[in-house]
Amino acid sequence: MAATMTLVITSPQNPVVKRLVKLRDDSSYREEENSAIVVGRKMVSEAQNHTTLKTVIILDEGDIPSNIKCDNIIMVTPEIMKKVSGVKNPEPIIAEVVITTMPITDDMRFFVVLENISDPGNMGTLIRTALALGWDAVIIIGDSVDVYNDKALRAAKGATFRIPIVKLSLEDLKKLLENKDVPLYIADMAGDDISSIENRDSAALLLGSEAHGASAKAKDAGTLVSIPMSGDIESLNVAAAGSILMYIMKK
Repeated sequence: MAATMTLVITSPQNPVVKRLVKLRDDSSYREEENSAIVVGRKMVSEAQNHTTLKTVIILDEGDIPSNIKCDNIIMVTPEIMKKVSGVKNPEPIIAEVVITTMPITDDMRFFVVLENISDPGNMGTLIRTALALGWDAVIIIGDSVDVYNDKALRAAKGATFRIPIVKLSLEDLKKLLENKDVPLYIADMAGDDISSIENRDSAALLLGSEAHGASAKAKDAGTLVSIPMSGDIESLNVAAAGSILMYIMKK
């Protein structure tokens, strides 16, 4: 059912615009409001399939998708659209969506664990890859970038709304895996060749920070694994390494 136009905003200083910009910029405010900002037709459509749209922001009435399910629609100027989206040339539709957490269920056996991932592009890419390769859930530990950061959302391309993503402490992660009898593997250059891992029934793969890798405490909690490489290359970007490890471990 198409929504009804409720508000037209032309001033970038409007309190509604300031609130939307704060939602995009401030992870603490997103958590407080339980809302995030998504940009573009595909992202809005993907979000609508898995959560609730609170508000849709458009440039023109013709930009409203025919299947939109949102009663609160705001028409804005191109200047405001750029300000809210944080993108130089954004698509003419943005939405504020409810942050919905999908639970980890008893049947889940494969987990990607992201520890202290600071780059939003890497975060989004790893979430997207986890979904694409059939991993069951993403677990965030340590001081990682917010998965609802605008750049992380763009890199994930909708995957954020389609796979369970939960935040845990390292201790709670260890308890979860112990209860499920799921082994923990930690990506590390000093680890065993990943191809030597024989257990393919379940796994948790921990990927550490871009600068320092996995923490010492995380390394003590599981088995170190690595990707054998040739030539003079010492290491790979965490998103590239994580993608390769995820693929091999799910073969």
